[in-house]
Amino acid sequence: MQSPISIGCECGGPEDGGISRLKVELFHALEKHVTSTHCDSVDQYALVLRVDGEFAKYGLEGVHRVRFAKKSRYLTADIQIPESVWRLAREEDLRLYLGSSLRSAIEILVARLKKAGIAVVEISLYTEMNVAITEFTQRASAANYSL
Repeated sequence: MQSPISIGCECGGPEDGGISRLKVELFHALEKHVTSTHCDSVDQYALVLRVDGEFAKYGLEGVHRVRFAKKSRYLTADIQIPESVWRLAREEDLRLYLGSSLRSAIEILVARLKKAGIAVVEISLYTEMNVAITEFTQRASAANYSL
């Protein structure tokens, strides 16, 4: 069974400030806590992190290219992350940034479904997602206290 929320990552260079590693941790937290898409018409929310780097820039910061593939039963969106965000950021700040960006992207995808007249049990989706994001963001704090 596929995860209700998937996260891919495309990096514009060999360095990404640890985002690709953190993406895996965030995915595991989501996989642990988010039980479904909470929408009968959708099997997956597919997010792609586009991380600016030395060789490629993906555009303005934020959520872009929202698409709904009705036949394939998934929604996708790009989360574009400029180099200025990750270049000098601490891990704790990147965790908060990724959690906030993921939350924004899912809210945009849910709004897209609602615009199409498709029902989503938002409270359940957001509750599960927030538990996962909280677990993900607090890992950095716990690691800092154990030093």
